[in-house]
Amino acid sequence: RPAPIMPKVYAETLASLDSRTEPDARLWQWWDYGYAAQYFAKRETFDDGGSQKGLFPMALVHTTSSPQQAAQVMLMTTAGEHSQIAEGVANGTFVPDSDLAVQYYPTDPVLPLRELEDPVAAQALVGSLAREEKRWPADLPPQYLVLSWENLRLGYWISYFGNWDLRTGKGVHGRVQRLSGKVRIDTKAGNLETARGTIPMRTLDVIDETGLRKQAWSHAPGQHVVLNTLSREIYLMDDTVYDSMMVRMLLGEPGAFDEWFELVEDRFPWNRVYRVRQGKGESVTF
Repeated sequence: RPAPIMPKVYAETLASLDSRTEPDARLWQWWDYGYAAQYFAKRETFDDGGSQKGLFPMALVHTTSSPQQAAQVMLMTTAGEHSQIAEGVANGTFVPDSDLAVQYYPTDPVLPLRELEDPVAAQALVGSLAREEKRWPADLPPQYLVLSWENLRLGYWISYFGNWDLRTGKGVHGRVQRLSGKVRIDTKAGNLETARGTIPMRTLDVIDETGLRKQAWSHAPGQHVVLNTLSREIYLMDDTVYDSMMVRMLLGEPGAFDEWFELVEDRFPWNRVYRVRQGKGESVTF
């Protein structure tokens, strides 16, 4: 029997973007859902099942713990089919209102990094996007980050490519696991009791009809536990996954990301859609 590959709420979220986004908007959802996003939202997507050249920036946006880095990776990639832009941004000489012939929706999304030639310099540029606010062209097409609960089951691989080291050509997996079977949560001791043993918890996020409730303990080491009572799912995850944008921007307080992102669609805890701002809390002017 055919099985659905995405829940109804995800399709509804994408369909809502048809009327809530600009005609030239580009969506950044995880690439597995690229074709679905194109169909329901009728918008360009950064990647899809037939085009995975942008897997590194896409995964980095989802995996980073820095909203500034996530937003600037999206802006850099969009403005990136011109080597002078990458070089100018890297050394601080790029002028956003210059007359460079910028080509959007590049066929090679990592061209700004590739043309730096030196992988050490490319890695340094990527890292600097988390620490330094760069200047970008003012006429970039609108960029939307589409987050989904479905990404949690893919977090092992999303985090692997998102933690890719350009110098070594290797990635590092974050740890995320969906538990099955019976479990017992001891909130007094901060332990998760499973058939395989006791798991100390550092944090517990409980999702129910009222929203999100959080608890924390001083266990070291320990796991982060996300319990979704609506779908009856429990996920264990390490710091890499728990601190990532794909978790924090989906489940956390949207206002925490206001400087770099504007929330435009909220279907907590299933989907959220954010529009990229161009720094200092100001929306990009189109």
